[in-house]
Formats: sequence, C-alpha cells, structure tokens
Amino acid sequence: MSNRQVDGPIMVSGPRPWWHVPVGIVVGLGVIGGVGAGYWYLAHRAPLTRQPVAVGHHKTPKTGQHPPSSTLATSTPPNYVTPPAAQTGQLFQQIAAINNKYIAWGDRQISQAVPAIPASGPDAGTLTPAILNAPSTLAHWPGPKVPLSLSAAHVTLPPGTPANGSIVGLTPQAVATALKANQSWWPNLTASELMGAYETAAQFVMADEGNNPMSGFSYLDPYADSRGLDQSFLTGFVGGSPAEYFTASPSQGGMVPLRQVDYASWVSFSLNASNYYADGTTLALANPPTRSPQGHVVVSGVDIIGLQFHTIESGMVNGKLTIGQYTGQVGNVALALLRDGSQSRWYVTAMNEVNFGNTPSLIYWTAP
Repeated sequence: MSNRQVDGPIMVSGPRPWWHVPVGIVVGLGVIGGVGAGYWYLAHRAPLTRQPVAVGHHKTPKTGQHPPSSTLATSTPPNYVTPPAAQTGQLFQQIAAINNKYIAWGDRQISQAVPAIPASGPDAGTLTPAILNAPSTLAHWPGPKVPLSLSAAHVTLPPGTPANGSIVGLTPQAVATALKANQSWWPNLTASELMGAYETAAQFVMADEGNNPMSGFSYLDPYADSRGLDQSFLTGFVGGSPAEYFTASPSQGGMVPLRQVDYASWVSFSLNASNYYADGTTLALANPPTRSPQGHVVVSGVDIIGLQFHTIESGMVNGKLTIGQYTGQVGNVALALLRDGSQSRWYVTAMNEVNFGNTPSLIYWTAP
C-alpha cells in the first residue's frame, strides 16, 4: 500500500469503504481458556474515564454465560439479527446490512438522549465540541465550554507527534518476523495479509475509543463463534442503551458530563523484530477460533496483544477543563479473515478493554 512507510507512521487515509472506516464502539471481553470453557463475548468498552476509580459502562458477563437479552427485548431492531446463510457474492453486503441496522438503531437512541447529536446523516451518533457547547446540551449537563479545535485553544503539538489516525511502529520486517514465529498456526496466511490484520486492529481501536460509539459495528463479524454469539451484548450498556456512553454519571465515565471529546488519536505497536516474544506487541492464537460463515473463513483466531492507543482530548482534571494526551494499553484484538469470491476482508471478533491512567501524560491547555 502506498501509505506504508518503513520508518515513521502509517497514515490512515480517508474516506474508506465501510469496512475500513475509523469509527467507534464495540469491544469484546475475551475469556481465553480451554476449548470447552473459552467463549468470546462482545460488550461495550469502558469509557475514557479519568476518575480515580475506573468504572465501566458495562456489566461484564460471567464466564460461560451470555449477557441477558431482556433489556432490549422491545427494541427495534431486535437485539439479535440472525445472519442469513452466507452466499458467495453476497457475504460482505449481508454483514453490512446486519451491522447497519444496529448503527441506525443506536444513532436514534443517542439522538433521543442528547438531542444536539443528529440521528441520521454523516455526523449521526457523533459527539463534537460544538455539540458539547450547544445550549440544549449545556442546559441539561452544565459545564465549561470546550475549545472547538486544538488551534482554537492555541495548542501547538510537539514536533514528532503522529498525525491524527496514524499507525506507528509497523514495518514489513517486524510483521514478517511475527508471522514466522506463528506460521504453524496459520500456514496459509501471508505477511501482507497479516499486515492488514494489524492495520484493521489499529483502525478499530481508534474507532472504538473515538467520538462515535455505534459505527464501530461496521468492523464486527456477526457470524463469529459459529453463529452462537448474538448481538445481546448491546445490553452491556448501562440501561441497555448506547446513549449511556455519553450520558452516564461522571463516576461512570459519561463523556458529556465529563466534557470529553477527542481531537486526535493514533495507535502504536511495539514489535520487536529481533526477539518477537521479548516485550511489546505480540501475536497469539485466540481460543476458540471462528468457524463461520462456513466456507468463507480463511484464517481466524488472530489475536493481537499489547498495542497502545493514544488520544488528545478534553476532559475535567481536578475540577479544571483541560486538553491533554492519554495513553491506553489494549489487552487484545481478535480478528478473522473472511473471503468472498476473490475479495478478502478482516473483521473483529473480540477485543479487551483499553486501560487508561487517571491523568494525562501531557497537558497542552487548561481553562482559565
């Protein structure tokens, strides 16, 4: 790809097709164990809370149990859309149709809770500084106005700060070394295909940790876990609604009351090409592997462990509105490569939460 650089960040260009758009919500709780006990659950991630005690939006299901489905029983669409039998020439369109139902449903829920956020259109479900500053938002969630941009806050980022949407630390040599160390697990996987897995994992993390909590469904494989995993993870939101991502109390990390909005983000990998298992990002086999849709799974169980997410965002710190840089450690992102005819695409089947510190590593601006 033309955007790859041996040294420096990989620039993520846009706009992309729907399966590569950097967008933002869903993560999975990976329960890794024996084949009989291991399940992948998809659940909403903990928000970007900076509270002394991190409190997630979701209630984690216990091992071996699916999250309850009663909360959204009357929702439209229902909280589980059964994937149709996969047909050659239709698979990616079928996946998009399923995922888009949930995106549209969630966008409506969010708009009902935060009327300044549109329910449809290109900005549907997306929090922006202007929406945080809207009169209707401030009337319900009082707080200081946030700068509309970094430049509006007179913030100049330090030289060498990766550009928004960058992927740092991937080189062909390091990826080839990672594949060689794990080739026995995926003998048919090529180095260029594995590069795509790393890139997709990074794009998903930036999406999931961004300002739009629903459009990340575009990355999901609804056929995962042999169609045994339904969309009932939607009940993982407080109150069963994705709007809680924005409107939850400060102690639960609600982005609106905490005045949190991202201005820029990037992902970094630490691939040690000389000693792959020494430290940093590693590659492992997720358990159990994805087997559906039958006849379309090229490889599955590709588990990327230990990438880092970086964000520059606003938020309340010690009672003051600040703009700072935060770094979060990602537990893992599991992916499967699906093929339909001559086309192949990576889909996310699970992800662990991103763990952030309570304070920014750098503060660029503090409100007067």
